[in-house]
Amino acid sequence: MQTVFQRLFSCLDGLIPNLSALSEGDSLYAPPRIAGDMAVHLAVSAVALPVIELEIAHDEVKGNEERPAPWIVIRVDVTAKTAEILAIQDQWRYEVAFSQEDKPNPQRTSMNLYAVNWLTLMEHLGTVFHPTATNLVQKV
Repeated sequence: MQTVFQRLFSCLDGLIPNLSALSEGDSLYAPPRIAGDMAVHLAVSAVALPVIELEIAHDEVKGNEERPAPWIVIRVDVTAKTAEILAIQDQWRYEVAFSQEDKPNPQRTSMNLYAVNWLTLMEHLGTVFHPTATNLVQKV
């Protein structure tokens, strides 16, 4: 049986072509499948192989009104084939997986399960991330 961290990696691997070949600054896009659906953006914020850090955000527009775009920061280990949420934000709050003292958040498992469920749904809908022409993350 897979752990939640292995399941999260598996979802990302299915949604992102050539996951292990991503470079810092790469950006990908999953377009909306139907009118009124959300677009999902992915940016590679750091790479120190075998670890890749991803940031995922979505745009949701209802009529002419843009809604807040919750986002997720994920650490992916391509060698261990695991992934874990580092931070997540929704319309109500911001959560991190570990404190400044490196203590795990009691909600850590729930945060990762939420991401697995969300990404699994994207997979079942046939979503695939495609590279964009411009990089979203600026190297300093």
